[in-house]
Amino acid sequence: MQPSRTVLDRIMRNSRNNKEEIFTRLYRYMLRPDLYYLAYNKLYRNKGASTKGVDDDTADGFGEEKINRIIQSLSDETYIPKPVRREYIKKRKGRYRE
Repeated sequence: MQPSRTVLDRIMRNSRNNKEEIFTRLYRYMLRPDLYYLAYNKLYRNKGASTKGVDDDTADGFGEEKINRIIQSLSDETYIPKPVRREYIKKRKGRYRE
């Protein structure tokens, strides 16, 4: 099994080189725990990581237990993503930015 960083780099390269391509075999990578640690590492360095989201969750609540729950629900196909709140930010000229 290749390290997740290598897999992610390959996916990124392929998606940049093949913009019209539809990638259909990505789900299996979501079952790899090291992928979540890579994502958390990037997320935690962000200044907004401690800001509560729509579900009052922060990056501080992330850990091995949460990763295992996500992977388990993905593997038994019971995972239901939470809806995202969309905010429109008014700009000076009357337009809105998402």
